[in-house]
Amino acid sequence: MKNKLMISIHYFCLFIFCSLPVLAYSQAPKNSVYEVKGQAIDSLSKQTIPYETISFALNDSKNVIKRMACDINGKFTCTFQQPGHYIITFQSIGYQNKILSADLKDQNHLINFGKIFFPKSSEKLNEVVVSAVKPLVSVETDKIIYNADADPESKTANVLDILRKTPLITVDSNDEIQLKGSSSYKIQINGKSSVLLSQNAKEVLKSMPASSIKSIEVITNPSSKYDAEGIGGIINIVTNKKKLQGYTGSINAGTSTDNGFNSGLYTAAQIGKLNFSINYNASYQNSRYTQNDYYQENYNDNTNRYLSSAGRGKDSGPSQYGYGEASYEVDSLNLISFSFNRYQGNFFYKNNQLTEVRDINSLLTQSYDNATSDKYTYGSTTANIDYQKSYKKPDELLTFSYQIDYHPNNSKNLSDVLRDSTLLNYTPQAIYINDHSHSTEHTFQADYVNPITKVHNIELGVKTILRRNKSDTQYQKDDVEQPNREDNFNYNQDIYAAYTTYHLKLKKIGFKTGIRVEHTRTDGKFVSNNTADFDNHYTEYIPSVMLSYQPDPAKSIRFSYTQRIERPGIWYLNPYVNDADPKNISQGNPKLNPEKSNSFDLSLSHFSSKWNVNLDLSYSASHNSIEGYTKVIDGISYRSYDNIGSNQYYNASFYGSLTLGKFFVYANSALRYRKIKSSQLDIQSGGWGENSYCGIQYSFPKNFKFYMNGSYSLSPAGLQSKSHSYYYTSLGVNKDLFKKKVTLSISGRDVFWYNKKSTYISQDVNFYRRSDYYNPGRCFTVRVSYRFGELKERVKKAAHGISNDDLKAGGSSGSSK
Repeated sequence: MKNKLMISIHYFCLFIFCSLPVLAYSQAPKNSVYEVKGQAIDSLSKQTIPYETISFALNDSKNVIKRMACDINGKFTCTFQQPGHYIITFQSIGYQNKILSADLKDQNHLINFGKIFFPKSSEKLNEVVVSAVKPLVSVETDKIIYNADADPESKTANVLDILRKTPLITVDSNDEIQLKGSSSYKIQINGKSSVLLSQNAKEVLKSMPASSIKSIEVITNPSSKYDAEGIGGIINIVTNKKKLQGYTGSINAGTSTDNGFNSGLYTAAQIGKLNFSINYNASYQNSRYTQNDYYQENYNDNTNRYLSSAGRGKDSGPSQYGYGEASYEVDSLNLISFSFNRYQGNFFYKNNQLTEVRDINSLLTQSYDNATSDKYTYGSTTANIDYQKSYKKPDELLTFSYQIDYHPNNSKNLSDVLRDSTLLNYTPQAIYINDHSHSTEHTFQADYVNPITKVHNIELGVKTILRRNKSDTQYQKDDVEQPNREDNFNYNQDIYAAYTTYHLKLKKIGFKTGIRVEHTRTDGKFVSNNTADFDNHYTEYIPSVMLSYQPDPAKSIRFSYTQRIERPGIWYLNPYVNDADPKNISQGNPKLNPEKSNSFDLSLSHFSSKWNVNLDLSYSASHNSIEGYTKVIDGISYRSYDNIGSNQYYNASFYGSLTLGKFFVYANSALRYRKIKSSQLDIQSGGWGENSYCGIQYSFPKNFKFYMNGSYSLSPAGLQSKSHSYYYTSLGVNKDLFKKKVTLSISGRDVFWYNKKSTYISQDVNFYRRSDYYNPGRCFTVRVSYRFGELKERVKKAAHGISNDDLKAGGSSGSSK
């Protein structure tokens, strides 16, 4: 049954993938379709007016039957299913309103107004509240935008669920995120990063309701203004900043059958020149038990030839996330803005594992039952202040920014080999490891933007990041302190950077180039053993080039080249030996160097109100990549990291969507081929990987919306590892009540599977290891949200700010390899 369903999901994704272009091009206007189009133009400057709001009424009625917005180039196209005399009202802040009429008849299916000129308002306009139909996907010169607030599923889903539907991003059933098939990327919130998002991205994003965000921006080719790290690019999550002039807010709560609870509050207001908004969410998770099986064969060890292990465990714990921002407009040219975000989680995990060791003749030589309990307390607090100076020349800006990020990460681990009947040839012991870790990061930044002319633009900037990391670990064995196993490790990293970019934008051609210089100073000190101290200094020059061609506003072709680096995070560097699991021991490597990659990218896009297609082809290579590796000695697995990899990636990413009236279908897929080798380990590996996600949405009468999604993923082989395919399904319905003030949502995840199996394999010429995990599958969620108040104007904030996206993270990072 499972295999058939998995195959069905896979072929459904492939069917959607293959049929979208055909369906899209087949949507030529038919006799039953009536169409109105045009373009909004400033009558004085002759520039286009983006996002002008357009309302349609039928036969002089005051009841509006459709509302929409022009695209970024002022163009609009609207279709109707019946003929008639339509009254069209145009509204845009700063311009005079205009009313036109269109007679659509059987003999006249298309009315093209061409360029419609709008004079600017000669007097202050009365405030008009309008609503517009926002496209789900839009594109700009250097990024693709998924407008989450236009997605009906956002009312019941979390941000990680919405990422599954975002162009070029895929999320597998284990919640691991990839951008263009790569795990090398950085995540930001409102253009700013925090240490937490490089360490616990998927946990943070699962705690954020999708209703709290406005859009997700995918920047696949970061220019020189961005930090030099991350081959795949940048994922920027833009939170809701409701319109102001008064107050607004919303509250929500939900529960699920996997013992999960969540609630949230959003509010925004204006007091004089002070604007602010606050978003807070809390959740609690108490999952079902999971099962795990482990098998290992050591080819060169006759005594410890076979090792098998089976156990069950569960996790639970609360988490909370909050984000806020405020701005004070001193005058029309000076703006001060402030933002903060805070995440805190407590994670409890307990597991019982029975392990047996057999010799080459399959005779039992050793066995023990190990009970473990882990407690993790982690979180992050980030605060940011910006001062922005504007000039009389439009878009000329000078910005000064400061950011502080504090990130505690404490853990307590108890591993107790039980004194019971399963014990054979193993000394019972209880190991207690208590680790107190934290990092503090200070960032100073200055940016200057000068649009020399309408065609030429330059950007300059300098940046300094000062990181202070500390880890203090105590080790006890059978309630006795082990001073020789304690670890007090301090790690400092200072980065000094400067960048410049030049942007040339003609009517159809765009060119952007730049260079970034980064000097890094690192040092590590060990309180208990100063002979292991280290320091490392290096300077990197990072060029970037992008060329784009836009034959018309809906189509674009982009080519880019960039060089990127990845610095190892403290997870990879800390040399502490973790032997809580006596058969699986891990240790960091403080001598790691940053890895460098070259990346080439070609992207073709077509975005319109009906159908969207984006095809991205890329190639990247690195010759000193940081890779995890495993060695098996006397039946014990030892894992660490080193610069031993040589990687080549060939990637093709596709996104397509089609809107047919109230029906919406989409597909998101990445196909990747990886070649990896290590001369140090004498290993060469590679293969194909795939991530596909597709789904449908349909809007029923009376504010009912239905959606259904499915995904399939397969990771390419690593240096010593490979994994089996994953699958994921979801469906749901939501309904707006009480004039859309209340939304009731019901959804189901993996309804056909109570448990789901995932498999990981590691092997080389010396050993074979297989791990099988049986995780909870079927889950239903109910969520209710209520919106109140009304605001008219956005929270203002600096156009430029701090974004630290340079660390290669480890552990549960959403951006680790």
